[in-house]
Order: sequence, then structure tokens, then C-alpha cells
Amino acid sequence: MKSIYFLCGSFFIGLTILLLPQKLKEWEVARADHLVQVRIHQFPSDCGITSKAKRWMRIEYRSRIYSKQISHGDCISLEGRQHILMKHLSKYPEIFLFQKDTGVLEVISGAALFTFGLFCIGTGIWAILTKK
Repeated sequence: MKSIYFLCGSFFIGLTILLLPQKLKEWEVARADHLVQVRIHQFPSDCGITSKAKRWMRIEYRSRIYSKQISHGDCISLEGRQHILMKHLSKYPEIFLFQKDTGVLEVISGAALFTFGLFCIGTGIWAILTKK
């Protein structure tokens, strides 16, 4: 039973490490605050119908099409627009962020996930050391 703590902790720490490179890129794009104009190529058709968590829009930048996940609130506020300004750096061609994205939430959630993994491993060590 104690090995489940190590397994869970290792999973959360490993997940954090796997996601770290992408989150660091997004952090850099958010901090650079370089705005580019993109054309909305395809917009979700169900903005006002449902508030499901994940929907995607397709944007066009420099004659290339990219997919961008969009929240329900953003879907409602951007509906009907042809062009929007987004944060983007040319060294990361696949990353486009909305103007309000700061990257802070991603860093905090990554740190929390890593800390939870350490907590799980620590709990497993504590359980082994205090067993009778």
C-alpha cells in the first residue's frame, strides 16, 4: 500500500517535468507581450449554445492555419470578429496567446502539481518510517 504514494508522487512529478518545456515557452511568449494580428479562419459554431469546457478555433497567421483552444467566455466575446490581436513570438510559431494571458496561472499550477508529488512521496516515506 505504501508504494502507491511513491507511484502517485512519481507520476505527478514526471507529468510536471514533461509539461515544463511547453509551459516555459508559453511563459516567455506571455512575458514578451509582442502582439500580432491574426485572422479568425474558423470559429466554433456552439458558442452560445453550450458552455462545454473545450472548444477550438482556427486562426490564420502568415498564410498558415493554427488551432487554438478557446474558453466559453472568449468564444462569446470574440464571436463575429474577423481579426484579433494575440501574443506571439516567431521563435515559437505554434504558440498564440490571448492578450489577457499572463502565464502566471500555468506556473502556479505546475508548482502545485510538483509540490503535491513531493507531498505524496514524503507521505510514503513517513508511512515506511513509522510502521510498527
